[in-house]
Amino acid sequence: MNVRAFWSYCRDDDKSENGRISELARQVVSQFESLTGTSLTLFLDRDSLAWGADWQEGIAKAVNDAVFFIPIYTPRYFKSDMCRQEFRSFVSKARNLGATERILGLTYIDVPDMSKSSKDEIKAWAATYQRLRLDLRWIEPDNLAFRQQASLIAQPLVRLEAELDASIGSPANEEPKHSESDKEPIRRGLVGTQRIDERIDDGYAELIHATREALPRLDRGLRVCNEA
Repeated sequence: MNVRAFWSYCRDDDKSENGRISELARQVVSQFESLTGTSLTLFLDRDSLAWGADWQEGIAKAVNDAVFFIPIYTPRYFKSDMCRQEFRSFVSKARNLGATERILGLTYIDVPDMSKSSKDEIKAWAATYQRLRLDLRWIEPDNLAFRQQASLIAQPLVRLEAELDASIGSPANEEPKHSESDKEPIRRGLVGTQRIDERIDDGYAELIHATREALPRLDRGLRVCNEA
């Protein structure tokens, strides 16, 4: 199975951080594949789009095809029209599918007014969904601490991917299966009821006939007693 994810980030942030954000994406892929043995295709615009490609069309398709969406939150991210459009597109799709847990936000630089009550709709949405706070700005990508944080990011994706696999593999609307031992008490109950009915039926007609014959005699006897 090839899992698809979209890494949504501001290119100016990556440039000012000497490529740390795009390198983090590559290390997350490596960690995910090490933990699962499953291929992760992570859309990273500079790696995924060929030179001269229609950028907007390519990005829109990648967002639509992605199973997971990983936005990198910074002040620049929320000022970027492209980042905001990517975020809005995936969130709209996820909300329609009831799958907003597939959004894993990463706070790379603290963002002012990022709260559920923010007047900025995108910030308010971002504050609603799960996110991790990173501390990577002063760590070189070849440092062990950098790889450890990449592994921490990969782990929720591993869990979500496993849950998605399980939901796909579960038969929908399947009738519950019962073992023979499960059915046996029900069978015994039915058999017992039938046997009781059979015992009643054996002398039921004779009992009714005898009762009908006895009622007139009983009625006459009661009258004699009353007259006396």
